[in-house]
Amino acid sequence: MFKSLPILLLGFGLTSCSNLPTIEGVKSERAPLIVSWAKNLDPVYETGNMPIHLGAPIIDSGATRLFMADGSGKMSSYSLENGRELWHANDDGTSHAGATISDEILYYGTSEGRLFSRNSDSGDLIWSIDLGASIESSPTISSGRLFVQLRNHQVFALDASTGKILWAYKRSVPLLTTLQRASKPIVYRNKLYVGFADGNIASFNVEEGILLWERKISNGDKFVDVDMTPTFFNDQLWVGSSSNDLHVLDPKNGRTIRTLPFISGYEPLKFGDTLIYGTNNGELIGLNSSGKTVLKFKVSDFQVSSVTNWKNGYVATDVEGHLYFVNAEDGKVEWKHHLGHEASGIFAAPATTKDKFALLSSRNRLYVFQ
Repeated sequence: MFKSLPILLLGFGLTSCSNLPTIEGVKSERAPLIVSWAKNLDPVYETGNMPIHLGAPIIDSGATRLFMADGSGKMSSYSLENGRELWHANDDGTSHAGATISDEILYYGTSEGRLFSRNSDSGDLIWSIDLGASIESSPTISSGRLFVQLRNHQVFALDASTGKILWAYKRSVPLLTTLQRASKPIVYRNKLYVGFADGNIASFNVEEGILLWERKISNGDKFVDVDMTPTFFNDQLWVGSSSNDLHVLDPKNGRTIRTLPFISGYEPLKFGDTLIYGTNNGELIGLNSSGKTVLKFKVSDFQVSSVTNWKNGYVATDVEGHLYFVNAEDGKVEWKHHLGHEASGIFAAPATTKDKFALLSSRNRLYVFQ
């Protein structure tokens, strides 16, 4: 799959950045994504603002089941093939950030601050614990430990088998205005890395939660959040914020190696020797390990929220609910599709297998394409 992209990247690598192509036209000659099944997971509501969902589906390692929380606090397991419900569990509060599966155990947190561990086959509860505030990141599992970040800027480390709290770190964030997302904690070489809503990224000792270093990468009066999940590439830490340039840091001490002049608040697609970022102005930018731009083109008029491998190209999504299929051979946007509702944003990365592509819109619509 996706064998032709290295040829494309090589071609871009031999071209100066001033000659990099910009895609303006779109042709719709084929449909690389066809809906296999879909579900409306919208909760019942009567007044006020329409509820939105920021979570993401997850698919098990056997590529047979999909797990998704709806907007009313129900976690469900579905057959990936046809959407048949296999089991569900009623929880208080929805899951903003999606779940994680490890060794057939499903871990997820809710907006009510409760963290759950369930058997992924049956949905049976293994353990649950109240952490006190909305859990805004999907859990990270490493060496028997589970890490999450909460809405109140607190990071917890727990024993994945029992739910016992091993340590916690609370960050004081003076800003009154932050985004309703949180950086997913990432473990790299036995150190934990987390972005915070005050514009800082920090590194911790995994065993005890000792703060090793912190680095300010975003400045301003509001919306300086470092919500992007840190990416490690060429033994360097690549991370961006909601309002400032992308930073490349030394993971040992947080020293800035370089900054790159574009803004991206979502994780990149890592493909071979290239990272492909979607930017706030609707571009896709590919970078090699030295930070050199090897591809750049326009796909949307809105902020790009994900880039995903798919068949002989990749799919980009934006926060206004559009999907774009980009051909890997020539970099052309061959197909685009809108999810229908005018408020259908896409804020979470899709879950994919060889022949299934699952995503959730902010209007609580779950789609599985093939």
